[in-house]
Amino acid sequence: GATDGLLIHGENFQALNLLRAKYARQVKCIYIDPPYNTGSDDNFAYKDNYQHSSWLTMMQDRLSLAYRLLTGDGVTFVSIDDREKSKLRELMDIVYGQGEFVASFVRKRRAPSAMSQDMVSQDHEYVLAYGGPEFTTFVGVEKDYASYSNPDNDPRGDWVAGDLTVGMTKEQRPNQYYSLVNPKTGKVYPPDPNRVWAYFPETMQKKIEEGLIIFPEDTSQRPKLKRFKKDLKTSTNPISTWIDTKVSDEQEKVVSLIAGLNTEGTRQIQSLFEENVFGYAKPTSLIFALAEQAADSGEIVMDFFAGSGTTAHAVMDLNRQKGGNRRYILVEVGGYFDDVLKPRIQRVAFSTKWKRGVPQNQDGQSHLFKYQRIASYEDALNNIRVRRPEGAQRRLLYEEFDDYQLHYMLDFETRDSPTLLTQEAFETPFSYTLKIQRGHASPQDTVVDLVETFHYLIGMHVQRLERREHQGRPYVVSRGEVRSTRGVEKVVVVWRDTENLDLGQEADWANGKDGLLAEPVDRVYVNGPSHIDQAQPLEIIFRERMEGGRRAA
Repeated sequence: GATDGLLIHGENFQALNLLRAKYARQVKCIYIDPPYNTGSDDNFAYKDNYQHSSWLTMMQDRLSLAYRLLTGDGVTFVSIDDREKSKLRELMDIVYGQGEFVASFVRKRRAPSAMSQDMVSQDHEYVLAYGGPEFTTFVGVEKDYASYSNPDNDPRGDWVAGDLTVGMTKEQRPNQYYSLVNPKTGKVYPPDPNRVWAYFPETMQKKIEEGLIIFPEDTSQRPKLKRFKKDLKTSTNPISTWIDTKVSDEQEKVVSLIAGLNTEGTRQIQSLFEENVFGYAKPTSLIFALAEQAADSGEIVMDFFAGSGTTAHAVMDLNRQKGGNRRYILVEVGGYFDDVLKPRIQRVAFSTKWKRGVPQNQDGQSHLFKYQRIASYEDALNNIRVRRPEGAQRRLLYEEFDDYQLHYMLDFETRDSPTLLTQEAFETPFSYTLKIQRGHASPQDTVVDLVETFHYLIGMHVQRLERREHQGRPYVVSRGEVRSTRGVEKVVVVWRDTENLDLGQEADWANGKDGLLAEPVDRVYVNGPSHIDQAQPLEIIFRERMEGGRRAA
């Protein structure tokens, strides 16, 4: 789409259900940081003290839905701790198939000074990686060429001094245990008592003649082998353990992928806002590194436990630093959606550097995201409208039937509830309202976006949204594509108020050369009665898909 990102405020199981038709097999990379089943955070939006079985059920429901959105060669990353790692492995083996496990990475999340009572530092966590059935490999991490140079102007180019020994003993490799002689100085360099040279004497002599052996002045030091940059077989290293980025100058960086501690995430929140408005934010460097491995330009990164919006921040940084236009989909149910997540993305777009909520530059980027809210279970309850029978039927239902039997009558008794879409929704679609609750305030009548909801239900990728008018009546017309078993179909969806509508006059206009069907189309959906060519009543598919999602939930 034309947008860089999509934010959904709502419960993630409902959101994944809503997204499945439109984004099936469209998401290249999924990263989630689910609740860890610790019971330690009373303010967490999700229940953070699940029993194992409840926690696993919660995760299985969401991972199963998310798997349907993943491309065949996509990757799902899940941050997890020791407590639930083994259970999550078993669950993901079921959802993805045991053959799709890629790796279990270890990530240092905090300084080791934070000790528990048993003096064991829980300073690490894991990132489980599972691939789709067509997953092949990660991108790898670009090698650091800073150590390569050419101080002796060697015509073969930049080089680095490498080890000239291997980890064998003289008893194991007696033919590789000998002294080296510098032919220019005559100095002798004895072998390492615990190792042997990498080459037999004849091969070593050729290396010396080719100028590939570096002899130090001090014979107590070991000769080195010139390794040329031009001879490298690949420009990348495989991924390994991740550690904190704070490595002293004296230490060699032996790991190939670096991700910061959780304190990095805390500092980022504190810089973007005047205070620490969100606890336990993940560092952007972690998700930056993951997305870089799994998502190319134009591909989608999803996070359905979005928290403060770190994933969107990381994707924006990745596009800025590495190029490309990766997109993101974030789902979050917490009340901090409006106060933290959305403002964070707006601020990152405006400036790359903040200090206590004040931008330090204006080197932002052009960025367009869409945000939407989906009705919650509580909203559905607030909108239940029960038809109360009278007389003998009322006595039969409310006095003689028990609660168990009444439960199975609710489908009939509540069939006129607004969340089940009354006929009024399709007669006046632009003014249809539900009672929606925000925070602790009383539910307020809120206009529902039936147009966008229908796009999701049929999996429509909208290419153009038009506002037309005929005889003073407004029309909303969306044009786009829907993927189906028949291939990609061109679809037009038409919405209008149906009161006092002259179907004949409408059809003459809509079917004319400058009307709604001036462009070729495979399928036309229209709300209410219609004589427009190819028109199908959208009410039927709307209710079917809504009912299917309600049953799934």
